Amino acid sequence: MNPIAKGENVAIDPNGPLPEIQIKIGSIAIGFYSCYLIKNASHPLICKGKSNEPVKSCPIGTKTSALPGCNVSWQVGIAASNPNAPFNFTVTLTQGGTTLRQYNYSGQGDDLLVDYVTLVAQ
Repeated sequence: MNPIAKGENVAIDPNGPLPEIQIKIGSIAIGFYSCYLIKNASHPLICKGKSNEPVKSCPIGTKTSALPGCNVSWQVGIAASNPNAPFNFTVTLTQGGTTLRQYNYSGQGDDLLVDYVTLVAQ
């Protein structure tokens, strides 16, 4: 599986509410994910979960005005039921209930994906 976002710029309102990230793993795949906020040498964990847990939206950072120029990275690992089993997952970035960007990934078998976006001011 290949990255889709590849560091794409995602515009946020630096005066608005904190943006959020949500990862939803579909089909019968067993998966896990972790998301990080990357700024300079700091990259705190902002969200993690598993496919057998309820889908959750996690806030990105603690201060919206400090986010432009930061990267948001996600790592998703999939363990399929067999080498040919298909899987899919969706990464959604929102702010104030509005979808900023959505990335839909699909593949088959076992896989690990690392992808990211760069947050910029609108």
